[in-house]
Amino acid sequence: MGMEKRRASEFMHLCDKGHVLLAALMLIFLLGIVGMTSLYLAGQDGPGVSAMKEDNVAQQLADGAADVVMSWFHDPSATPMIVAGLLAKRQGDLTSGPSFFDAAGRSQFVGTVERPDIMLDAANQADNQMLNDSPAASIMSWEDSAAFLS
Repeated sequence: MGMEKRRASEFMHLCDKGHVLLAALMLIFLLGIVGMTSLYLAGQDGPGVSAMKEDNVAQQLADGAADVVMSWFHDPSATPMIVAGLLAKRQGDLTSGPSFFDAAGRSQFVGTVERPDIMLDAANQADNQMLNDSPAASIMSWEDSAAFLS
């Protein structure tokens, strides 16, 4: 009987030593999952940052185009001949002179988001040249500045 007790106690001591190994393996497994999750989430930030950068470039190009068109209103001599007729003051009366607005206050420009009064597309060669050859336009073309900013 003494021998069986000794073997049983030795077996119990061997089993006690395995729990540390099991805990270490579980900890390594959990740390591996946390590491893979953080790498996955870090990889997801790349496309979002890229999209934000493209949005910023598009916003800057739109602001620049708006500045060019506004300069056409302030300096009619700088207005390209293609759009000069559209930007001419067609309203008003003899007492107040030419105006963009009629007596009721309605503007001659009735463009909407779907149908703007002036539609300029940098992909169209004529529009690109009109925007970039304007004296108020910057030295760099819109397409070059998009490539420069990205």
